Formats: sequence, C-alpha cells, structure tokens
Amino acid sequence: QFQKTAFNVNEMEGQLQVSISAPGENGFSLYISDLLGSTVYTKSDLMVVNHSEFTIDRHNFRSGIYFATLISGEKKITRKIMINRWD
Repeated sequence: QFQKTAFNVNEMEGQLQVSISAPGENGFSLYISDLLGSTVYTKSDLMVVNHSEFTIDRHNFRSGIYFATLISGEKKITRKIMINRWD
C-alpha cells in the first residue's frame, strides 16, 4: 500500500500546503528538518483515509532548504522544500 502513497508539500502565501493520498486508512508521522538535520516540525499520529490536506504556518521557518519526511512503519518518503521569506 505504501508504494501507492502520494505526498507533496508546496509553499503558498505564508503557509506550507501538505497533501497526502493513500488507499484506505493509514497512520503516518510527518517530520520537517533543516539542512543540519534538526527537526523543526513534527506531526505524529496523522490518520489519512484516502486523502488529507492541511497547512503549516511557515512564518516560524527561516529561508532555506528543508526536508519533509512522511513515515509509516519502516517506510518513508522525503520531499525537499525551499522556503523564501521576504517579510
């Protein structure tokens, strides 16, 4: 089932838009880390039934490159995020 999971993170208007699609009901954890490997955001016990979307306020993040990792059991998917702050 995990290989059919779609995971995207996009920066939009001061927020990170997270989209997760997976067949059936699945439990995930989401971690966002900086280039040094420090975890800057965690969302555990994330239940997804087919599709879920939510936003994260990116104003607590500095400009730079981050990695969003979605984990379910021993499987994980990682996406690179570029945050540009002009405020």
